[in-house]
Amino acid sequence: MAQPLRRQIVTIAGVLFVAVYAALFYASRLTYQEHLRQLEVETRTMAATVVVYLNQYLETADVVSSTASRHPAVASLNPAEAPRQLRPLLAGPLRLVNNVVLTDLSGAPVAWAEPPDSALERAIDRAWLAEVAQTRQPAMS
Repeated sequence: MAQPLRRQIVTIAGVLFVAVYAALFYASRLTYQEHLRQLEVETRTMAATVVVYLNQYLETADVVSSTASRHPAVASLNPAEAPRQLRPLLAGPLRLVNNVVLTDLSGAPVAWAEPPDSALERAIDRAWLAEVAQTRQPAMS
């Protein structure tokens, strides 16, 4: 039995419609997966770059703190002169270090790079500061 021409055209159009949409869906999935791979590569590259910059910044801060620690005003715990030597640790575009404190061996703050917030100063664990001061090594918290 021969089907009328109209029914054949509708059937072929329906099959082509499904085939085209299946191809579009498949192509969109491929494109989406490719974008995800590109995003993953870019994210890894950006993370690696941030790590390099952060390490460079911290190494610079370490060198500056080492230099500042050898300054006579810092070594003698001079509360009037030490802040001038500590302020360069806060410089830079990243400003990862909020403040720097110089303490005596008991953990009592002697000088700050910038005047501290009173709430922050009350929240400092003096026992931890004393422990760090006993090691005679810089520490970050």
